[in-house]
Amino acid sequence: MSKKFYTSDLHLGMTRLVQTGFRPFESVEKMNDRIIANINARCTEEDILICLGDFCSVGKEMDTRSLNLKQKDYVSMIRPTVVNVEGNHDKSNGVKSIATYLRTTLGRRFTSVSCSHYPSTDLESSGTFRKGDVHLHGHHHQGSKFTIDWKNRVLNVNVACDIWKLRPVSEDELMVAIDQFILKANRQGISNISNL
Repeated sequence: MSKKFYTSDLHLGMTRLVQTGFRPFESVEKMNDRIIANINARCTEEDILICLGDFCSVGKEMDTRSLNLKQKDYVSMIRPTVVNVEGNHDKSNGVKSIATYLRTTLGRRFTSVSCSHYPSTDLESSGTFRKGDVHLHGHHHQGSKFTIDWKNRVLNVNVACDIWKLRPVSEDELMVAIDQFILKANRQGISNISNL
Protein backbone atom coordinates (compact mmCIF):
# COMPACT_ATOMS: atom_id res chain seq x y z
CA MET A 1 0.00 0.00 0.00
CA SER A 2 1.35 3.41 -0.92
CA LYS A 3 2.23 6.03 1.67
CA LYS A 4 2.51 9.80 1.46
CA PHE A 5 5.70 11.58 2.45
CA TYR A 6 6.29 15.33 2.67
CA THR A 7 9.35 17.49 2.23
CA SER A 8 10.43 20.83 0.79
CA ASP A 9 13.47 22.91 -0.01
CA LEU A 10 15.64 20.05 -1.23
CA HIS A 11 17.47 22.52 -3.51
CA LEU A 12 19.19 19.67 -5.31
CA GLY A 13 22.08 21.05 -7.35
CA MET A 14 22.34 24.34 -5.44
CA THR A 15 26.07 24.78 -4.89
CA ARG A 16 25.57 27.92 -2.82
CA LEU A 17 24.20 25.87 0.12
CA VAL A 18 27.46 23.92 0.28
CA GLN A 19 29.81 26.84 -0.46
CA THR A 20 28.34 28.95 2.34
CA GLY A 21 28.56 26.05 4.79
CA PHE A 22 24.81 26.02 5.39
CA ARG A 23 24.80 22.34 4.47
CA PRO A 24 28.10 20.81 5.61
CA PHE A 25 29.05 18.69 2.59
CA GLU A 26 32.32 18.49 0.64
CA SER A 27 30.47 19.05 -2.62
CA VAL A 28 27.01 19.61 -4.05
CA GLU A 29 27.19 16.11 -5.53
CA LYS A 30 27.59 14.64 -2.03
CA MET A 31 24.70 16.74 -0.79
CA ASN A 32 22.52 15.52 -3.67
CA ASP A 33 23.56 11.90 -3.04
CA ARG A 34 22.71 12.13 0.68
CA ILE A 35 19.29 13.71 0.14
CA ILE A 36 18.35 11.25 -2.61
CA ALA A 37 19.63 8.29 -0.54
CA ASN A 38 17.56 9.47 2.44
CA ILE A 39 14.45 9.65 0.27
CA ASN A 40 15.05 6.25 -1.29
CA ALA A 41 15.76 4.64 2.09
CA ARG A 42 12.35 5.74 3.37
CA CYS A 43 10.13 5.53 0.30
CA THR A 44 9.20 2.76 -2.12
CA GLU A 45 8.21 2.97 -5.77
CA GLU A 46 4.57 2.82 -4.67
CA ASP A 47 4.85 5.89 -2.41
CA ILE A 48 4.19 9.55 -3.16
CA LEU A 49 6.66 12.27 -2.22
CA ILE A 50 4.98 15.67 -2.02
CA CYS A 51 7.63 18.37 -2.27
CA LEU A 52 6.30 21.74 -1.13
CA GLY A 53 8.59 23.81 -3.29
CA ASP A 54 12.21 24.34 -4.26
CA PHE A 55 12.85 20.77 -5.39
CA CYS A 56 16.02 21.51 -7.35
CA SER A 57 18.06 24.19 -9.05
CA VAL A 58 18.03 24.07 -12.83
CA GLY A 59 18.19 26.52 -15.71
CA LYS A 60 18.79 30.08 -14.49
CA GLU A 61 19.05 28.77 -10.93
CA MET A 62 21.88 26.33 -11.65
CA ASP A 63 25.02 27.75 -10.10
CA THR A 64 27.63 25.24 -11.19
CA ARG A 65 28.80 24.07 -14.61
CA SER A 66 29.71 20.57 -13.43
CA LEU A 67 26.06 19.69 -12.82
CA ASN A 68 23.99 19.81 -15.94
CA LEU A 69 21.01 17.97 -14.47
CA LYS A 70 17.39 18.85 -15.06
CA GLN A 71 14.35 18.20 -12.91
CA LYS A 72 13.57 14.96 -14.78
CA ASP A 73 17.13 13.70 -14.07
CA TYR A 74 16.69 14.17 -10.33
CA VAL A 75 13.19 12.67 -10.43
CA SER A 76 14.54 9.59 -12.22
CA MET A 77 16.95 8.97 -9.30
CA ILE A 78 14.14 9.03 -6.73
CA ARG A 79 12.05 5.90 -6.05
CA PRO A 80 8.64 7.40 -5.15
CA THR A 81 6.42 9.43 -7.44
CA VAL A 82 7.35 13.10 -6.96
CA VAL A 83 4.61 15.74 -6.80
CA ASN A 84 5.90 19.32 -6.80
CA VAL A 85 4.04 22.28 -5.34
CA GLU A 86 5.55 25.57 -6.53
CA GLY A 87 8.11 27.30 -4.32
CA ASN A 88 9.70 30.71 -4.59
CA HIS A 89 12.71 29.41 -6.56
CA ASP A 90 10.51 27.36 -8.88
CA LYS A 91 9.03 30.45 -10.50
CA SER A 92 12.29 31.14 -12.33
CA ASN A 93 14.13 27.84 -12.50
CA GLY A 94 11.90 25.83 -14.81
CA VAL A 95 10.81 23.22 -12.28
CA LYS A 96 7.37 21.95 -13.22
CA SER A 97 4.82 22.06 -10.40
CA ILE A 98 1.22 20.85 -10.27
CA ALA A 99 -0.08 23.86 -8.30
CA THR A 100 0.83 26.61 -5.86
CA TYR A 101 -1.08 24.85 -3.08
CA LEU A 102 -3.17 21.77 -2.38
CA ARG A 103 -5.57 20.38 0.21
CA THR A 104 -5.34 16.95 1.77
CA THR A 105 -5.90 15.02 5.00
CA LEU A 106 -3.59 13.35 7.48
CA GLY A 107 -5.44 10.19 8.37
CA ARG A 108 -8.87 10.57 9.93
CA ARG A 109 -7.68 12.84 12.73
CA PHE A 110 -6.59 15.85 10.66
CA THR A 111 -9.13 16.34 7.90
CA SER A 112 -8.51 20.00 7.12
CA VAL A 113 -4.91 20.16 5.91
CA SER A 114 -3.53 22.74 3.51
CA CYS A 115 -0.12 22.60 1.83
CA SER A 116 1.91 25.36 0.23
CA HIS A 117 5.50 26.52 0.13
CA TYR A 118 4.90 29.35 2.60
CA PRO A 119 3.63 29.38 6.21
CA SER A 120 0.21 30.91 6.82
CA THR A 121 1.82 34.04 8.23
CA ASP A 122 3.57 34.84 4.94
CA LEU A 123 1.81 37.19 2.52
CA GLU A 124 2.56 34.74 -0.31
CA SER A 125 0.32 32.13 1.35
CA SER A 126 -2.86 34.18 1.02
CA GLY A 127 -5.71 31.97 -0.15
CA THR A 128 -3.84 28.70 0.40
CA PHE A 129 -5.35 27.80 3.79
CA ARG A 130 -8.55 28.00 5.81
CA LYS A 131 -9.12 28.88 9.46
CA GLY A 132 -8.57 25.82 11.63
CA ASP A 133 -6.19 24.14 9.19
CA VAL A 134 -3.07 22.22 9.87
CA HIS A 135 -0.87 23.93 7.28
CA LEU A 136 2.14 22.05 5.91
CA HIS A 137 4.81 24.32 4.44
CA GLY A 138 8.51 24.82 3.81
CA HIS A 139 10.47 27.94 2.83
CA HIS A 140 12.12 28.34 6.27
CA HIS A 141 15.23 26.17 6.47
CA GLN A 142 15.77 26.76 10.17
CA GLY A 143 13.59 27.22 13.23
CA SER A 144 10.75 25.24 14.69
CA LYS A 145 8.81 22.36 13.21
CA PHE A 146 5.63 23.96 14.59
CA THR A 147 4.34 27.50 14.89
CA ILE A 148 0.89 28.69 15.81
CA ASP A 149 -0.73 31.41 13.74
CA TRP A 150 -3.30 32.68 16.26
CA LYS A 151 -4.60 35.39 13.94
CA ASN A 152 -5.64 32.89 11.28
CA ARG A 153 -6.18 29.97 13.70
CA VAL A 154 -3.70 27.76 11.86
CA LEU A 155 -1.10 25.28 13.10
CA ASN A 156 1.89 25.60 10.75
CA VAL A 157 4.06 22.51 10.32
CA ASN A 158 7.40 23.07 8.60
CA VAL A 159 8.38 20.06 6.45
CA ALA A 160 11.58 21.64 5.05
CA CYS A 161 14.20 18.92 4.70
CA ASP A 162 16.71 20.84 6.84
CA ILE A 163 14.23 20.75 9.75
CA TRP A 164 13.77 16.95 9.40
CA LYS A 165 17.44 15.92 9.06
CA LEU A 166 17.47 16.02 5.25
CA ARG A 167 14.82 13.34 4.94
CA PRO A 168 11.13 13.28 4.08
CA VAL A 169 8.56 12.89 6.84
CA SER A 170 5.76 10.37 6.50
CA GLU A 171 2.09 11.08 6.99
CA ASP A 172 2.11 8.81 10.08
CA GLU A 173 5.12 10.62 11.57
CA LEU A 174 3.42 13.96 11.01
CA MET A 175 0.26 12.82 12.80
CA VAL A 176 2.25 11.60 15.81
CA ALA A 177 4.40 14.76 15.91
CA ILE A 178 1.34 17.03 15.69
CA ASP A 179 -0.44 15.12 18.47
CA GLN A 180 2.67 15.37 20.66
CA PHE A 181 2.98 19.11 19.97
CA ILE A 182 -0.68 19.71 20.84
CA LEU A 183 -0.39 17.64 24.04
CA LYS A 184 2.76 19.51 25.11
CA ALA A 185 1.19 22.90 24.29
CA ASN A 186 -1.92 22.05 26.30
CA ARG A 187 0.21 20.95 29.27
CA GLN A 188 2.02 24.27 29.12
CA GLY A 189 -1.30 26.06 29.33
CA ILE A 190 -1.47 27.32 25.78
CA SER A 191 -5.24 27.62 25.60
CA ASN A 192 -7.41 26.33 22.78
CA ILE A 193 -4.58 24.67 20.84
CA SER A 194 -6.72 21.56 20.36
CA ASN A 195 -9.51 23.67 18.89
CA LEU A 196 -7.70 26.09 16.64
